[in-house]
Amino acid sequence: MHTPLGTNLVWTYWQDSHPFADTPRYSKFLQLAEKLFPEFRGEANKFLSMQKECMIYFAPEERLRKCHYVDDMLRSLKGNSEEEGEKLLQQLILKHIVSVSNEHHRGYDQFKKHFLGMPNISVVALNFDTYLNEGPPGPKLDYRVHFDWIDPNRCNYSSGKGLPLLKLNGSLDWAVCSQGHLTLLNYSITERTFPGGRCHVQLCNNTIAPLLVTPHLEHDSVFAGLWKEAEEVLARAEKVVIIGYSFPHYDTRVIELFQRSLKGSIVVEVIDMKMCDELEEDARCRIQAKYQGLFPNLSTNQLTIHSEGLEKSLQRVCP
Repeated sequence: MHTPLGTNLVWTYWQDSHPFADTPRYSKFLQLAEKLFPEFRGEANKFLSMQKECMIYFAPEERLRKCHYVDDMLRSLKGNSEEEGEKLLQQLILKHIVSVSNEHHRGYDQFKKHFLGMPNISVVALNFDTYLNEGPPGPKLDYRVHFDWIDPNRCNYSSGKGLPLLKLNGSLDWAVCSQGHLTLLNYSITERTFPGGRCHVQLCNNTIAPLLVTPHLEHDSVFAGLWKEAEEVLARAEKVVIIGYSFPHYDTRVIELFQRSLKGSIVVEVIDMKMCDELEEDARCRIQAKYQGLFPNLSTNQLTIHSEGLEKSLQRVCP
């Protein structure tokens, strides 16, 4: 339901955003990748030649390692003070996240219907979009972040009182200005929200940028507080339901968070995508093996895997 910080982000921008993708900037991104990583020499020309032939270009995902992912690329560019490359990458990160996030998924409505009405629920999320908490109907939610200004139209947001929604990678509706003010924008975010956007804190009026961890080192304290609270929430949990997340190998920080936090008696329920009968058993075995590898103390009795589709699975998890 989201574009992750791993192999997909920006690298698959052209595939995910076509036909609205930005050819010139994506071409420059591939040229930047070639400059940083000689093993990708020729990708920009390959992309442009395929464009001329009206063919679909596929990013070299099978060759991508952690050092190639855009969060590491951005750190490298920041460290070398390559401002133009940094600016280009930040623009494409935003364009990609916005383009994917604007594709509404019915799963959010099902999640609200079956899950968010239950007592003593906290949500730890790694997605960037705002569909989980946009507009009524639904419970009031709280990002657990101190904002210096909140858009008055945020009818479903209740600071300090709503259901905790801990977005560990940031969110499209979070903005930060050059003076460090944090603001919560309206639900509807487009690429045009930020260029020229201004901070609404009184007497400020500085330009704003999205607060997404890609990385935003100068605002590490904001994310540090969220990660700490997520650890506390997981440590207290009697049951954890995992939806749409596969613990990819590159997401070491999230893996370590769960390994460090979950107690021995925890019950884990995994909601997987619906599979045909021929593939379902293989998928179950694969998921079970992965969880046993990540959490050796988790017994088979503590792990349940649902693969009947999201709505039926949610009905089983929270009848």
